[in-house]
Amino acid sequence: MQTVKQQQGITMWGMMGLALIGIFFVLLFFKLFPPYMEDMKIGSAIKRVANQPGAGSKGPAELVESIDKMFQIEDITRVTAAKDVEIIPRGENARLIKLEYEVVVPFAGNISILLEFDHAAEAR
Repeated sequence: MQTVKQQQGITMWGMMGLALIGIFFVLLFFKLFPPYMEDMKIGSAIKRVANQPGAGSKGPAELVESIDKMFQIEDITRVTAAKDVEIIPRGENARLIKLEYEVVVPFAGNISILLEFDHAAEAR
């Protein structure tokens, strides 16, 4: 008979527990990856519009139209420029482009994950 010091390894129940934990994190990754990828596209679209030459002197309607075109190019459907983007004047030739939104991702059964995103870029 072997002593406890000589026994090594993991039991079947331990292996199943590790597999369940691994499956949980893989499922979590696949559920959360698409909203985060779309959020990265949204952030880059807002920054590109803010960094365009003369963007600070454009009116709010022109900026929203430019952002909407960027959203169409990037195939962003979760938010719309007309409803969700806020243009805040900052001086004579500067505007703050701000976008805040939430995404609810159904996870399992009646469990959902709430993701809150916030982007802001200053157009000069």
